[in-house]
Amino acid sequence: MFVAIYTYRDLYPLATFNGTVLDAEEGLFLWLKITTLTLAAIVIPLVTPRYLYPPTVDQLTSDSTVNPEETASLLSLLTHSYLDSFIFRMHRSSVRLTADGLPPLSEADHSDVLMPDILAILDPPAMNPPYLFWGLLKAYKMRICMVTLLHLSQTALSYVAPFGIKQILSYLENNGEGATIRPWVFVSLLFLGPFFRAIFSQMVTYMTCRNQGPNKRNFKPTSPSARSKINNLATSDVSDVAGVADLWVILLCFPFDLGLSLWFLYGVLGYSAFVGFGFMLLCVPIPGYITQLLRGIQISRKQKTDARVQSVTEALGVIRMAKLFGWEIRLQSQIASKRAEELAFVKKSKLYSLLNTHTNLLIPMCTMMITYTIYTVVLKKELTSSVVFSSMAVFDILRDRIRAIAITIPNVVQGKVAFDRLDDFLKKANHFSQQQFSLAPSDSSVVGFRDAEFQWLGSSEHGFKLKLKGEVLFRQNCINLILGPTGAGKTSLLLALLGEMRFSPAGQNSYCNLPRQGGVSYAAQESWIQNDTIKNNILFGSEFDKERYESVLHQCALLRDLTLFEAGDMTEVGEKGLTLSGGQKARVTLARAGVFIRSAFVLLDDPLSALDVHTAKWIVDKCLKGPLMKGTNSPSWFAISEYSIAIAFGRNYYSRSTAQLAEEEKALESELIDEPPILAAQKEPTKSHGGLVVAEEMQIGHISWGAFKLYLGSLNRWLDTTPTSRILTRATVDVGSIDDSLAFGFWRLSEISILLLVSVDSDFMVRLGSVVVFSPIFLIPGVAIALLGGYIGQVYLGAQLPLRRLMSVTKAPILGHFNVAVAGLVSIRAYGAENAFLKESRVRIDAWFRPSIPSYNVNRWIAIRADSLAGIFTAGLGAYLVYGHSGTSAANTGFSMTMAVGFTSFILTWVRLFNATELEANSLERLQHYLNIEHEEKGSLERVPPAYWPASGALEVEGLCAKDGPEVLHSLTFTARSGERIGIVGRTGSGKSSLTLALLRAIPTSGQVLYDGVPTHRVNLDVTPPELLSGTLRQNLDPFSEHDDSRLNDALRSAGLFSLQGGDAQNKLGLDSEIGGGGNNLSVGQRQIIALARAIVRGSKLLILDEATSSIDHKTDAIIQESLRHELGDATLITVAHRLATIMDFDRIMVLDEGRIVEFDSPKSLLEKGGMFRALVDESADRAQLYALVDSA
Repeated sequence: MFVAIYTYRDLYPLATFNGTVLDAEEGLFLWLKITTLTLAAIVIPLVTPRYLYPPTVDQLTSDSTVNPEETASLLSLLTHSYLDSFIFRMHRSSVRLTADGLPPLSEADHSDVLMPDILAILDPPAMNPPYLFWGLLKAYKMRICMVTLLHLSQTALSYVAPFGIKQILSYLENNGEGATIRPWVFVSLLFLGPFFRAIFSQMVTYMTCRNQGPNKRNFKPTSPSARSKINNLATSDVSDVAGVADLWVILLCFPFDLGLSLWFLYGVLGYSAFVGFGFMLLCVPIPGYITQLLRGIQISRKQKTDARVQSVTEALGVIRMAKLFGWEIRLQSQIASKRAEELAFVKKSKLYSLLNTHTNLLIPMCTMMITYTIYTVVLKKELTSSVVFSSMAVFDILRDRIRAIAITIPNVVQGKVAFDRLDDFLKKANHFSQQQFSLAPSDSSVVGFRDAEFQWLGSSEHGFKLKLKGEVLFRQNCINLILGPTGAGKTSLLLALLGEMRFSPAGQNSYCNLPRQGGVSYAAQESWIQNDTIKNNILFGSEFDKERYESVLHQCALLRDLTLFEAGDMTEVGEKGLTLSGGQKARVTLARAGVFIRSAFVLLDDPLSALDVHTAKWIVDKCLKGPLMKGTNSPSWFAISEYSIAIAFGRNYYSRSTAQLAEEEKALESELIDEPPILAAQKEPTKSHGGLVVAEEMQIGHISWGAFKLYLGSLNRWLDTTPTSRILTRATVDVGSIDDSLAFGFWRLSEISILLLVSVDSDFMVRLGSVVVFSPIFLIPGVAIALLGGYIGQVYLGAQLPLRRLMSVTKAPILGHFNVAVAGLVSIRAYGAENAFLKESRVRIDAWFRPSIPSYNVNRWIAIRADSLAGIFTAGLGAYLVYGHSGTSAANTGFSMTMAVGFTSFILTWVRLFNATELEANSLERLQHYLNIEHEEKGSLERVPPAYWPASGALEVEGLCAKDGPEVLHSLTFTARSGERIGIVGRTGSGKSSLTLALLRAIPTSGQVLYDGVPTHRVNLDVTPPELLSGTLRQNLDPFSEHDDSRLNDALRSAGLFSLQGGDAQNKLGLDSEIGGGGNNLSVGQRQIIALARAIVRGSKLLILDEATSSIDHKTDAIIQESLRHELGDATLITVAHRLATIMDFDRIMVLDEGRIVEFDSPKSLLEKGGMFRALVDESADRAQLYALVDSA
């Protein structure tokens, strides 16, 4: 208050020609008082560091540093000077930036703090929730109000400099006559206006960035069909939503801007300003129409982007199968076709954006011409220098505003499209979650159903339905069994019990109930393994109990397996557990679900299908006879189960005790025999760090020219060590950056560079020449400003590039964790682990915030300094023209100042665009790295086999060794004669699947493989991985349309599909049936049947079946084996199987143990000799049947 009083009484008069200092009699003491007050009231509060209050316990007890932003003074905070030491340190550093080199997150920047509790908005309880935009607006209303006020303030500050120019020129025109305020005041406005406008503008951006906090929502049931585009929603669409933040510029700030412009121009040009604005209003429908067209194009473009990302995601899921089948070209062409369709709409959107930009630039230009014409011709007034140059400055502001609006509109349109897509997705998810998934019975402890129908979320009315009539109850405190043929609905029954299917009451007293009080554990048929260590996969966030943990490893027969890994249970298993065999994954999942996690209800879906006889028997004796279990396909469970429920074709047909069922099914009596356990020798593992996934690459220094040339010009072990999320991030975020931000920056940079270099007639040369002619002394400061701007730009790049690279690296784990959660949603919800996963998600988001918050702030740092340089240059030139260069006319002064502003704007804009373009080129650099990885050796004409090859399925293997991390196969030598059928058996983890991969060169190998006498690095074999592509069943069997329907139906019949399908047409599969991505709308058994049919269709001379029928019921399996005997003809068949009945009549049996061949002969000879194979047969519950098969062969 005292400062304001002294300012009015003693300082303001100094800025006028006729004012008097009211307290002049105090002399020097007056100025001491004013100085002291200024220091105490303004300077000291501005420069005094702030202190955290109250400090947290961690801050008081740890030695960790505090984020400089939290203690920065107000002046440092406004100008972002607290970043100086960090930015210059990064500029000088030649070391790769890591999280340790970043300041810690401030308390206000943690994800939990940034995001208010908006679950009521994202997961509203109402059936008809409001539009997502309005919900977020309500959540952030206070911050949005503050941002809007700052926007309006910085808009008003834009007119301070034009006002100063008008007053200076008026002063010069009139030679100071009648002037009240001294010109130095208006000269200072030329700096203060842009400086404070920059401060307010960067505050707006600073707060807007804080609005982009993470979103979270409950892990509720999600439509399987929606998961195909969920990656794109989580990356591109979430990023595009930020564009809607600029909506306030269009709705509020731009009208306010127009109002200020009209008021200023009316004061200068009178009523002619209204005519010009009238013309502008008449032209508004033109850009509005273009914007509507642009919105439609953006919607179509997003749909094409979804299709491309879906193809990429699907290709990554089946890429190993594609390589084994030689389908790379098909997948490449499919993705290229989707990309071409997307690029067509990208091009169209760019053309319409360009049209929109030029239209919005022409409108203010025509407005200025019409306004000046009316002012001079109609109103008969003279265009003086003060009128012309001040109004021109306003018209320049108006032009820049409209240009910014033209640039903003596509972003807002794109953001609106993203909002619509996210809102639609969330509403559909909310619609599913609002639907009934259960109705409680009168007795809440009951487990089961009554008169219930279930259907998959998002499926049509003609899709699979599970119909349960009467009561279907599970007995508690005992093991219950679910039986039925492949595709009958066993898995669906478990998922319905878990609440994963849409429930429809089929009677007056319908219900579905599973008490959750005692906890629920669930092991899916397809083992869900996280990209973590074996130990963490078992613990799943539970407290470590050493005694119980070791007991779990013993019960699940994992101790011997851990000795095979150098790091033991600290071994990273990779994405989807790729370093583990199928049996090992099944037992890790069982250890988590059935033993370690204490639950009242344990639901297991076919947990023994991937296990050999030894291991399965051990699991039955040591594990399954203890905890309570539900749901399997294996008849060996009859020995320990007390109650069974049978299901077929989506309907239940009986529920009774297992003993009663065994009496009715005499064929299963042998399964009731209780066999002694099989113990395994153990040895201590050699410990290592156990890491698998390599750190993501990150360059140092500037973007390489090679990356720019990529823009201008445009596996297997690597797949194991590279998370899919990294590839998807490049396919979504980086490709989007190249299509939009980089393309726009490159265009603008090229445009300004051409203006800088083309000719002396260019706009830039005119501006520079004007400054030199009228103020030659200012050529030196102008060049100095340009050089200083370039230096600051380089300092900025030195800090920003490492930050952007680290942002890219830390974003992939967020997407990876997101994908893992989506893949394991059923398990996560069953365990009630939603909060744990949300917590981990927030940890990863905070790790991304560590570099992203400084990155945003570094942008603010450079923007304030660039605007300040421009303001200093303009104000200095104004002071020189007014006080140091007498004799210059007002017209020349105005012209010189206008050109000077344009000159500095040109230089600094070029520096900004150059920096921004190089930053966006980080996406090019990331894509270039994947183009430059080690590739497979390309084929050559010299290596092309004869046209008749292969004429037979003869296979010769000599000294074959293989590594999948550690060495898994040791010098295998064997032959397979053409037409011979060879079975491969062995304990889980003995190397059976590794052998099939080694034959196909899918893992690093040494030794020689001869296929029909030809040594090759790419064997033309057929394998049966059950991975499917989205499309029809016909497209999965015959992707290149080479066979007719009769051939495809014969293959399906031979694979056993028709034999297991009942008379219910609704649940039948045909050639035109739609297959979801990865076959997610089919059971695992159905996928195996289709994969087998696909191999039969190809008709290769050598066929490898790796557990091709492990999830298929025994009756269907027998039909399949009988069909294969007649279908394959002279083709060689190699089958990996745990079901001994599958291979007992084969020509020869190979027994593997620890990656070595220990037995290899005919089944009869192996049984006569004794050994591991005979032990497997003798320990099987169906021993008599196995011996009978050998005798009848």
